[in-house]
Amino acid sequence: MVLWPSRILRYTFFLPLLLGINWLVFDGCFFTKYHQSHGKDGDLTQELLASVGVNISNKTAYRLNYIGLIIVIVLCALKVMLHYKVFKK
Repeated sequence: MVLWPSRILRYTFFLPLLLGINWLVFDGCFFTKYHQSHGKDGDLTQELLASVGVNISNKTAYRLNYIGLIIVIVLCALKVMLHYKVFKK
């Protein structure tokens, strides 16, 4: 998303924020809920990291997801601000 052109990004940078709110309201990621409904334990993030040999807890997986979302939101906002010259000297 950060690599999108600024003209598109200024209208879509709030989408990760909505995803984070969705996680809070519905108590988790919809991909994880789908993953668990098919008989698998844990988060999708946990399973993906376990496949490369990194074992983490549920709490750590949630923290990694939120940190990733925050970084994407901040980078997108900065890109839009720099493109539209919000920071003037």
